[in-house]
Amino acid sequence: MRSKQSDLYVIPQQPGDLGGYNWRATVMGLFLLTVVNAAATQYIAAKFQYQEALGRPILQMKKAAIYEPFSWIDWGWRYCASRDERIRRPFFEGEMIVIAGSFLCVAVFFVLTNRRARKLSENAEDLHGSARWANDADVRATGLLDSKRGYM
Repeated sequence: MRSKQSDLYVIPQQPGDLGGYNWRATVMGLFLLTVVNAAATQYIAAKFQYQEALGRPILQMKKAAIYEPFSWIDWGWRYCASRDERIRRPFFEGEMIVIAGSFLCVAVFFVLTNRRARKLSENAEDLHGSARWANDADVRATGLLDSKRGYM
């Protein structure tokens, strides 16, 4: 019997870490969504010069203020239907920041997810088998059909 691995099949290597939820991509995506919403909120607040009508900020400084990341949603609900272009335009621009940023967040999520999927599938080529039909040379190499005995 030969100790060398046969070419008829390949014994699979240990595959990468299979299974599990990709928390890193999810947390990164949610973090980036929060950052995008905070940027839109701060953009709108700056356009309105941090007026009292925006509500109480988290942090008040001399010339600026920091608001909760998703405050733009409440402001938009209250003021977006205004007929005054000076009010509608900053909300429109802030919403565009959120939309463009959301697409960027989704792209980052998918890049991280695909990177992990590729890493998980390393060394898994023969995980479900690699056997093939033997050809004439494979059969002769086994020595089972010895032509001296008249089997072949």
